Amino acid sequence: LAMHSQPYSRAKLFNSHVLAGWIMCILPVFLMAMLYLNFMKDIYTFEDVIRWLASSIGIITFFYGMYIFAGSLTGNSAMHLLLSGLFFVIVPGLLILVSTYCESYINGFVSLPDYVSDAMRCFNPLIMMLTEGMNNVAAVRTTLTYLILGLLFIGAGSMAYRLAKLENVGDSIIFRTVEEIITYLVVFVGMTIFGFFFQSFDESTKGVLILGMVTGTLITFF
Repeated sequence: LAMHSQPYSRAKLFNSHVLAGWIMCILPVFLMAMLYLNFMKDIYTFEDVIRWLASSIGIITFFYGMYIFAGSLTGNSAMHLLLSGLFFVIVPGLLILVSTYCESYINGFVSLPDYVSDAMRCFNPLIMMLTEGMNNVAAVRTTLTYLILGLLFIGAGSMAYRLAKLENVGDSIIFRTVEEIITYLVVFVGMTIFGFFFQSFDESTKGVLILGMVTGTLITFF
């Protein structure tokens, strides 16, 4: 793929490397599926193997697309790994924090709407597998959703890669706006965690909560 991408261009480099990486990710899954089909006997059916193969490809594509998108926004490997980890947990993490705020300070609050809870649980396939098992993840609708989201992440990564200025490669985050948004998100999470941690020592006053939030804001921002 690298040879046939000559003469090099941004699009050819991105597409050839992304395709090569995706093939390396799903090839072992295909080989495992062939082994399952060869030795399935009465333990599982042909439909079970195909459902497992499809859901595995969907989940792999979802995580791979998110990883590619993170790499298109960052300028070095360390930030690439850190931003990928942030993307994997940011949606359920933010929703949990919002729910905590609501439960603590809104009288009569019971729970978040079902669709918000579903988004919190299903955004990360690993969380969904732990809470609901593999059967729900293997559903056709869920598999297609993860597959489409993964392709959208790859498309967004391709767009970011084309827009990135080469002189910014090596920076922690290539785009200034993205850096500011990520900073706000991380500081919000740190502020909230420190605030509720401090409040756990003295729940009778909000002064301790505010002190924890100020501390968390300074530490996380730094």
